[in-house]
Amino acid sequence: MRWFAGRSATRLAAALDGQRAERPLDPDDRELLALADALSALRLDAPPDPDFTAATRSRLVALAAERAAGEDPVAGRHAPEASVRSRGPAQHRRLVVAGWNQRLAAAVAVLAVLVATLGLLVIASRGALPGEALYAVKRGSERAQVGLTFDQSERGFVLLHQAERRLAEVTELLQEPAAGLAAAGSPGVPLAAATDSEIVDTLAAMDEQTAAGIALVTGSAVASEDEATLGIIPVWAEGQQSLLGDIVQEMSTIEQARAEASLALLERVGDRARSLGESLPCQCLDADGPSDDLGPVPCLDCAGVTPSDPPSGTPETTGSTPTS
Repeated sequence: MRWFAGRSATRLAAALDGQRAERPLDPDDRELLALADALSALRLDAPPDPDFTAATRSRLVALAAERAAGEDPVAGRHAPEASVRSRGPAQHRRLVVAGWNQRLAAAVAVLAVLVATLGLLVIASRGALPGEALYAVKRGSERAQVGLTFDQSERGFVLLHQAERRLAEVTELLQEPAAGLAAAGSPGVPLAAATDSEIVDTLAAMDEQTAAGIALVTGSAVASEDEATLGIIPVWAEGQQSLLGDIVQEMSTIEQARAEASLALLERVGDRARSLGESLPCQCLDADGPSDDLGPVPCLDCAGVTPSDPPSGTPETTGSTPTS
């Protein structure tokens, strides 16, 4: 097909050049040849009409004036002053900076709302008890407080203060059933009662904070040879023992077993602080010496006991004990 089309085009080209074709032209080729002859007969050297030239010139001048004034003649409205490509570098930078400032302002506003909301939740959660919706917020704010306290001794006292809160929460949980019975006659007031697991878990959290706080406080006191701080710890432990001992009888059997472990830990805390106070002048006692869950272990020689007879409530540690 392409071959025949090529031959036909060749014959038409020859006919247009005035050459005699070897074969007669096709009807379509003859029509094209007649059109070419008719176009050749036209005279195009005549000048354009003067009225047409004047009208065209006036139209071009008007169009140029409209464009100079910023009027878009096609859309019938003002065109933008300048496109992005036509703006200079300084103007482009100002636009970029303005856009970032707007985004930054929006981000700061959102952050401020979140911080304010979180602050209100923290304030509202201060009186929350285990099992309540805001209790997780309360514990989260306490962990943040510990993380933002960088001094070792201060961080330890923060943990001990939080252990006091856990004991206060246990006391409130034990008082809830009585409050619920008093309100049982009021319609729509549910009977409040704490479960064994809530009290047991709260006591376990109290013990964890007590041990971690005492380890930090005693470690800092030994490093700085602070006898006054070591003298405060037994008083604190006795106060916790007294408060916990007053509510043990109100607990269930499971809760009492867990409370006994907490009382034993507080006994160890008092003994440890007193032993460290007696060992503090010894050169064998330092912050890099043996330690356990309550912090530095006292020097047995300076405490007036032999290595075969460790202090009451002090777990044995691995390795040799430094001597003076």
